[in-house]
Amino acid sequence: MKQTQSIQKIVFSVALASSIFLILPLIAHQVFEDFNWDANDFIVAWLLVFGAGLAFKLFTRNTENVSKRIAWGMAIAALLILAWMNLAVGLIGDQGNPANLYYLAVFIVFIIGSVVAGLRPQGMWRVLLITAAVQFLIPFLALFIFHPNLSLKEDLTGMLGAIGINTIFAALFLLSASLFKNSVNYMK
Repeated sequence: MKQTQSIQKIVFSVALASSIFLILPLIAHQVFEDFNWDANDFIVAWLLVFGAGLAFKLFTRNTENVSKRIAWGMAIAALLILAWMNLAVGLIGDQGNPANLYYLAVFIVFIIGSVVAGLRPQGMWRVLLITAAVQFLIPFLALFIFHPNLSLKEDLTGMLGAIGINTIFAALFLLSASLFKNSVNYMK
């Protein structure tokens, strides 16, 4: 009974925090003409923030290990920002570019790996190493499959930007992996 109440409190607090978080975009939507979110954008944003917050709270509720908490926070935040950016503008070209669907692989690797690892740090650091590798390789896979015209300045600049942003996300996953590895060493 106590466990159920605790989870209900977590869900309620995360739902409330997610709603409060979206007050800023709601105000911006009312004030700025260029801020043109529709109801679906608000719903998707709320679901992303709620899902990330709930995952963090549930995965960290039984640990006081700071490295483990930061590792979870960093991994979940990176996934949240990756999803948000990809849905909003796309990381390769624009959001309509089919190469952006390759980012589903990052989420699939992370989710399946997390389940296989049982959410334990001993396995999560390996999951995040693989997640980082998949993240880093996506723009190169897109380059190989879609053959953009790199003699055009826009295509070259766009591809270099995609490689750069993917490198940043891969670095976040690697840092999270390092923190999970540190928490394993701390437990020994």
